[in-house]
Amino acid sequence: MTADAPPTTDNRLLKAGPLKRVLTRPEFGSIIGAVAVFAFFSIVTENFFGLDSVAAYTNPAATLGIMAVAVALLMIGGEFDLSAGALIGALGITMALLITETRAPIWLAMLLSLAAAVGVGMFNGFMVVKTKLPSFIVTLGTFFMVQGAGLGLTRLISGQTTIYLSDELADSNWTRILFASTPIAGIRIPVYYWVVITLIATFVLLRTKYGNWIFAVGGDATASRAVGVPVNKVKVALFVNVSVSAWLVAMFNTFRFESAQIGTGVGLEFEFIIAAVIGGCLLTGGYGSAIGAAIGALIFEMVRQGLAFARWEADWFKLFLGLMLLGAALLNQYVRTRAQRARS
Repeated sequence: MTADAPPTTDNRLLKAGPLKRVLTRPEFGSIIGAVAVFAFFSIVTENFFGLDSVAAYTNPAATLGIMAVAVALLMIGGEFDLSAGALIGALGITMALLITETRAPIWLAMLLSLAAAVGVGMFNGFMVVKTKLPSFIVTLGTFFMVQGAGLGLTRLISGQTTIYLSDELADSNWTRILFASTPIAGIRIPVYYWVVITLIATFVLLRTKYGNWIFAVGGDATASRAVGVPVNKVKVALFVNVSVSAWLVAMFNTFRFESAQIGTGVGLEFEFIIAAVIGGCLLTGGYGSAIGAAIGALIFEMVRQGLAFARWEADWFKLFLGLMLLGAALLNQYVRTRAQRARS
């Protein structure tokens, strides 16, 4: 006779009162942090809550937030992707070269660059699951390959690292509407994509079988595989999701500025991870929140813009960023420890 299986340790299945459930949610710390940051800069600056000010930090937060949500899902699944930042510039320049050098229609160039994004995501995922190498090493290698190939090929084909598309996009009103418009009160279209993507990711995580698989794979891949979870497929899909998100951000940047530059996004991969950690994701996997990651991105940009509004030196941003990261990590650890004690 076999022994009974041990009880699940999924935080979402704990029976607790409403207050305890709120306090142990991954995004709880980021919500408190966002309120605190907003209150602080509302006091030290003028009209931080005005529409123009809100637009100033939500517009850049949108692209950061889209990537942070995708990276958060991957981190919950127990992996990292350090190639995400370099992909933004590479995918933008890929589309731009297809348009300018081959005269491909804009829609076709977009689809081909999307296919390239899927290919890179699948490469990262398959390398991780087949070789068992840490995703940190695999995607760091991809980062250098993408950056080097993008830079070399762009200079070889066009002789420059920035491709301008003003003439090619002059009659492309649909791309402006879908990717570069400012529909309401100075809030750009990426903000609405950001909100929708965050809601969809949250629904998937908390209300679907696939969301359960993501948490399970990040918590214990071996045990998940033993109970029938398709671990490898889940991990590959999460890497592809990050790459496709990078493609979407590349489209926003390219159509807004009517140009593409190979260096765009390089170095931002750590900002994506930091936003996810501020939002409640653990570096060890199996725990986190899409909403928390979105709020982490918002905090990130509120601090950046708040320092500008207060006319403080930009160097202080790194101090605030370090404090936020360390504080979020400590709070996440504390909440996780309390949740584990509540189960025992």
